[in-house]
This record gives sequence, C-alpha cells and structure tokens, in this order.
Amino acid sequence: VLDNLQGLVSLTELNLRRNQISGMRSLETLPCLQRVFVSNNNLATLDSLASIFNTKNLLELALDGNPVAAENGYRQVVLDHLKSLRHLDLKRVTEEERRLASAQARKVEERMQVEMRKEQALEEKQ
Repeated sequence: VLDNLQGLVSLTELNLRRNQISGMRSLETLPCLQRVFVSNNNLATLDSLASIFNTKNLLELALDGNPVAAENGYRQVVLDHLKSLRHLDLKRVTEEERRLASAQARKVEERMQVEMRKEQALEEKQ
C-alpha cells in the first residue's frame, strides 16, 4: 500500500508502474499532483482508488494492467470522479465520453459494489 506522502507538496508526477501496489492513501495531500502512473499493479477495487478520487488537479492517470481496469464500467466511474482528467490509460478523454460517463457511472458503481460484497461474503464462508 502506498502511503505517507504528506510533505511532498511540490510533487507533480508520480510514476509507480509495476510495483505490486494494492492500495493508495494520502494522494489528496499532494496539492500539485497532476500525473499518476500506476499501471500493472494490484489495484483491484474502486475502494483502492479512493485517494486518487480525492485529488484536485489530476490531468493524467494510468491504471491499465490493474484488475480494477478490467471491470465493466471502470472508465466511466473514474471519469465521473475525476472531472479534471484529460487522459486516462494513455487515451484522451472526450467531452462526449465525460457526459456519458457521468450518466452511467452511478449505475455501474452500485453494481460493482454489490458484486464486491458478494465476493467478500463468499470468501468469509470459506
């Protein structure tokens, strides 16, 4: 889990590709952060992205190669949370895509949370 980044107030880019990261905390404490590259890690749920969702000035984000990126509707949920984002997974975000994402994201996010709870319940039974 990526944590303890407080104090890096001038940091604009964070590149942690291929590091087996399963979660991130305290990204919201980085006021100048504009680009985050965490491709090919172990970010598996929307909850593991909560800290990213709380950033204010993010322009570029790369999450490709993480389990969460394979989920249906993942792109719409991320775009709905990060209104300032211009590139996601090295692809430009269009205004039309942003409008559609906002409408679809709430439905998708609810479905993903239900699926996650079901998986957790199954794991607890085993």
